[in-house]
Amino acid sequence: MNALKRLIGAAATCIALNAGAADGVVKPFDLSGLPTYQPTRQVVGTIRDFGFGMGGLLKLWEEDFRRLQPGVTFSDRLPTSDAAIPALVTDTTDLAPDGGEPIITETLSFYETWGYHPTAITVASGAYDVEGHSNGPVVYVNKDNPISRLTLAQLDGIFGAQRTGGLDGFKWSRAGARGAEGDIRTWGQLGLTGEWADKPIQTYGHAPSGTTRFFQLKVMHNSAKWNPNYREYVESGSKMIGDDDPAQHGGLQHMLRDELAHDRYGIAWTVMPQARGVDGLKAVALAVNPNGPYVAPSRESLQSRDYPLVRSIYIYLNRAPGRTIDPKLKEFLLFVLSRQGQERLMGHGGYLPLTAAMVDAQRRQLDDPATTSLSGTIRTWGHGRRDANVLDGLLGRWQDGFRSRYPRVSFETTLRGDDTAIGGMYTGAADIALMERPPLAIELDGYLPVMGHPPQELTVATGSLDVADHAFAPVILVHRANPLAHLTLAQLDSILGPDRRRGGKVVRTWGDLGLGGAWKSAPITIYTTGIAQDVAQFIERAVMGGSQKWSARLREFDDGRHVVDALAKDRYGIAIAGLKDANARVKPLALGTAEGGPFILAERDSVMQRSYPLTRSVSVYFDHAPGHSIDPKVAAYLEYLLSAAGQDAIARDGGYLPLTPEMASHELEKLR
Repeated sequence: MNALKRLIGAAATCIALNAGAADGVVKPFDLSGLPTYQPTRQVVGTIRDFGFGMGGLLKLWEEDFRRLQPGVTFSDRLPTSDAAIPALVTDTTDLAPDGGEPIITETLSFYETWGYHPTAITVASGAYDVEGHSNGPVVYVNKDNPISRLTLAQLDGIFGAQRTGGLDGFKWSRAGARGAEGDIRTWGQLGLTGEWADKPIQTYGHAPSGTTRFFQLKVMHNSAKWNPNYREYVESGSKMIGDDDPAQHGGLQHMLRDELAHDRYGIAWTVMPQARGVDGLKAVALAVNPNGPYVAPSRESLQSRDYPLVRSIYIYLNRAPGRTIDPKLKEFLLFVLSRQGQERLMGHGGYLPLTAAMVDAQRRQLDDPATTSLSGTIRTWGHGRRDANVLDGLLGRWQDGFRSRYPRVSFETTLRGDDTAIGGMYTGAADIALMERPPLAIELDGYLPVMGHPPQELTVATGSLDVADHAFAPVILVHRANPLAHLTLAQLDSILGPDRRRGGKVVRTWGDLGLGGAWKSAPITIYTTGIAQDVAQFIERAVMGGSQKWSARLREFDDGRHVVDALAKDRYGIAIAGLKDANARVKPLALGTAEGGPFILAERDSVMQRSYPLTRSVSVYFDHAPGHSIDPKVAAYLEYLLSAAGQDAIARDGGYLPLTPEMASHELEKLR
């Protein structure tokens, strides 16, 4: 116990010294919510480490750990991260510290040798402004550029190119595919007007490196197809500067100072230490989804992992499925993932400490199979129909896959419609509500008084392009003779109802949208299924800002085929329907969120990538009281739904579309 107290005191002193190192600006993070390391047993033996020394941090962890576990010694070979996974493959190490994610040859060689994937334990977050510590990428534009925020999908459109898929480990995944319509090549496609509208976007960034691999993984679905005008540079002052470049014109600082700072139409991604002190630039806030939140890069937003491009530092180990971890390895990793371990990291002054939620998720990976043998019943209520088992196939795949890991867990499923789901939760009949829409106010009025807090939402799938009963993406159709090709959501809002909550101009005739001739004075008639049905309610939320006031020229029908039949007879009509109901007499319009576009048609790729504005989500809701843990079996099941296996089940089912890897990762953070 005295050793433990001395260790905590030493770490606290180190933090205090570091906190004042940068003129008193750097403040320590509050790590009081992290668990204190208490040895579960005394262990003996040698731990072999091969890979990345983390700038001396690993040695400090080892020294601290040996004060509490004197029976353990370490045998370290720490040349580089590039040696970590190969050492696991050849069984010459127990732990493989690594500053990044494995490349394809590493994942493939490990899998072909052992038949499963290495276990990755995240032990630190990459730095914001400390050079050489796995800095998170930051996006910069010229100071004159009006752009202040971007989504990751927009970054992909700017820096990437159309592709047939992306790497997921060593597998080629179609989930990463997108068409040329997703390319963003002018500033007008991002909504800029005036002199900016037609100006080509000039792109700058890093040459091949670990940071580049991370950017490709998180932004471009692990694709290597770049914008053809992409200009590559390496870190100034690094060993990567070529021998033929004494002036370092191939360095990032030269690019930022002498090119981007003078290129009004340029955009670059790099790391903050390379941009420090360069005038004429501004950083851009980023978001995973168009609805936000948009988060500016900072030491605090990287530590909290709210910023979307935070890098991780890992320790990999070889753990066969269903096997326990060597006790001495487990004890060391529990120490690293403790308050003492993370305080030592913070005092070291390089990497950023993990959040309490992240520590908890990593520690759960270390649990023995015997202690993770969850049991009990998971009850799901929600989307479906009384007269058809529309989701039995997908839920069967999910449940069978989960029970292969946790055979003592059973399932009870009641899928009678979204309207029953939230009620099932607050009456105690359901643990999970599976829904294709958010809860209604009246449903929350019943939930909140009983539970005392709102339900937690987790997006688990993307709605389909055109599959019935699977949250298909509504399309806006016009008569084949109509010359119109696209609409903004503001224009669509103005057509559909009088409230115009998106701020658009009044639109009552086709002339209000710029059409001339016979179209100019022709009033627009709207055709849709009943406004009490799920598609119209989605349009009210996604297009009309929550308004329920529709145009007096609205005509309702009982199904999509009748909607399209009516439109086919009306040259001056517009319809909301599913692509599955369209025929040769009508055509879909491309939609955009901004006046300058981009305007996107509903296609499988644009829906999967969520660039089509009327893409729908499939979510589960569950109880998570503030300050309390999620029911362990429910948490494990939800993690499974977001795992590669859970998302693969969606792809094989053929109804909903799987989440992109980036979105699945973002949703997983809600459970940590």
